[in-house]
Amino acid sequence: MSTSAEPEKSNQAIDQKKKTILDSIFGLVLFTTITFVLAPPPAAVFQVTDLSEFYCGAALLQAGRSADIYDVAKFFPFQVQTFPALGTRAVPLYVAPFGLPFLLPLLIFPTAVAYLCTKILLIGCFLLGLFLLVRVFKLSSRWFMWLSAILPFSGPVWEALRIEQVSPMLFLSMAAHLYFLERKRPVLSAICLLPFLVKPHLAMTMVAFHLGGCRFRFCLAFLGFSLGFLLSSYFYCGAEAYKNYFALLKFSMQDLRWMNPEATPTLRGQLLRLTVLPTAAVNSITSGIFALLQLFVVGFGFKLRKKSAARAAAMVALPMGLVFSLHCYSYDLVLILPAVILAFQEVLLALGNNRSAGGASRSFLTRLGLSVFGLLVPVLSFCLPFYALIHYVFTLRDSVINYHFLLLLALTIYLVVDGLGQLQGAERARSTA
Repeated sequence: MSTSAEPEKSNQAIDQKKKTILDSIFGLVLFTTITFVLAPPPAAVFQVTDLSEFYCGAALLQAGRSADIYDVAKFFPFQVQTFPALGTRAVPLYVAPFGLPFLLPLLIFPTAVAYLCTKILLIGCFLLGLFLLVRVFKLSSRWFMWLSAILPFSGPVWEALRIEQVSPMLFLSMAAHLYFLERKRPVLSAICLLPFLVKPHLAMTMVAFHLGGCRFRFCLAFLGFSLGFLLSSYFYCGAEAYKNYFALLKFSMQDLRWMNPEATPTLRGQLLRLTVLPTAAVNSITSGIFALLQLFVVGFGFKLRKKSAARAAAMVALPMGLVFSLHCYSYDLVLILPAVILAFQEVLLALGNNRSAGGASRSFLTRLGLSVFGLLVPVLSFCLPFYALIHYVFTLRDSVINYHFLLLLALTIYLVVDGLGQLQGAERARSTA
């Protein structure tokens, strides 16, 4: 009997492997095709792309001219010289000197093909990150296929790939961090999170969460590597580069024309739109709130220290860190995708269990209603065409209310509460078993 069962199991494993490969290929083709269909027309590429700031920043770092990166009188002409198609358009770079090394891979592409090659690189980063998330959370290959077909229509994903932002690289960084975190490899998980030195404010909440969770090997490794990048960049780039960087940052905190923070779906962005308080007061208030949030997240980390580290970090720490961040553009919201995927998985499981039970209880209907208004509506607002309507028609045309901030806040509350419920439910299931 066992002899006949072994070939059957072997055939099932082969069939499953074939299905996984086909789903992965189909998902890759779908995602890439849709992304290029939704890309801006060739004539308009350099009217929207942010590639020039990252590419030119890396080029000046390699040339030993790091101080010029933060001097717009030198950096803007260098961008136009490198990419003449920019015309008179140039973008400042706010990546600190210690984060510049992570931009160097862009220089493997000649300027003539840098736009196309960078887009392909970013697509690859995003798909690899999505594949890792599917592995971390033990989802089927069919999830990868469907997510690959749906996510190009997500506003944050579309925006990131449309203008060649580094968010897909950070998405891969976060997915790899969660992957090794789940496998209890703290040093590797710390190394994977290092690309966030490009935008360290987006990683602060994660580090605070792990500190509260007593993951000291991770914290020491991340701090040690970060300190290494800081010291080496100071000696390589020089004190003038840091002086120019802080001068540019200070100027942009008061003069908002380049950073445009009032368009971000954050608390700071919303307060800046109200024009009730001066910019300096808004900056101080939101900085204080963000600092207090870190203490709050440390407490959450301690409370959840015995739960699944990857799930807890994805559903609790990440969402709170984005909506209350001092600066978070819509394309940075790709980092909230792990939490959104887990939340939808839970809703689909609840629907399946309810169908199996053959009836809809009051508690199920209440939960379904909360899922619609706390999860589905906010997520749809960040999907095309609703994203474009809210962001480009309302937000960028001086609406007093940033509706994406309100919807992101509602989504954050839902994800944190749902995440805590999932973690508690998993703990009860283990104790019962």
